Amino acid sequence: MNFNGFEVFPMGEAVLHTEGGVLRVDNVGDSGLDGVLIKMDGTGQIQESRTIHFGNLSSMVENKGVLKTATLRKSYLGQVVTSFESFKWYDETLNRIMVGYNLSLLPPQFTFFGLLDGETIFEIDNRDLVIPIPYNPDVPTPPMLCSWITVARVLYRLAAAAASAYMAYDAAADLTSKTTSITRIYDANNRLVSEITTVCEDPHPFEITVNGRTFIVNKYGIRYENDVPNNVVGDIVVPYHIAGEIITGVNLHSFEITSIV
Repeated sequence: MNFNGFEVFPMGEAVLHTEGGVLRVDNVGDSGLDGVLIKMDGTGQIQESRTIHFGNLSSMVENKGVLKTATLRKSYLGQVVTSFESFKWYDETLNRIMVGYNLSLLPPQFTFFGLLDGETIFEIDNRDLVIPIPYNPDVPTPPMLCSWITVARVLYRLAAAAASAYMAYDAAADLTSKTTSITRIYDANNRLVSEITTVCEDPHPFEITVNGRTFIVNKYGIRYENDVPNNVVGDIVVPYHIAGEIITGVNLHSFEITSIV
């Protein structure tokens, strides 16, 4: 199936269809395998920034579901690897969305940040992050979470115009997009030496609690730097590029993607 000029494929038992310019992913059950694969390198252009816009994700709250997004990158030999995974799930006790990342895919050092209208509201080194809820072996972790760290609790809110107060509405109802971008660093000989990857999400203004402090932001994410993979042709370093995105869920029943750019 083609959506917004990108090939999309069902994962697991999911069923895809488009209606009114929206890609709907249905039949997302409890296996953790149901979802959609978006192929991003078949458009004739290799870009290092991609944004996926989601529709309403209130089913995460209604069904106590989990949403997982995974970014794929490809080498010049066609090798595909998973470079990043993030998870969100609803905590009924806190009435908050929890945000977590797969540590096994991140370097030893990364930065967790929040922005409001482009201004940095917080920026925390991962070594200074305090996990919101201590691990409890008697309470099973959400499905699909392996080597993960929970970095924040999120309550999405809608800002009233010209008012200092915020009016709460359904958590996760306006989690609108995920953007992955890569900045390449070159040495004096114009040789690629490292890459800075930034993965962020930008709902409307909302509350986020990190290290016990609550902030109002409209964008949060992770930024990290990696040495360039050993991906050399002759004397030329050929970087891995963004190849696709896999979006799966547990007990979401359905979710929507409104556009991919």
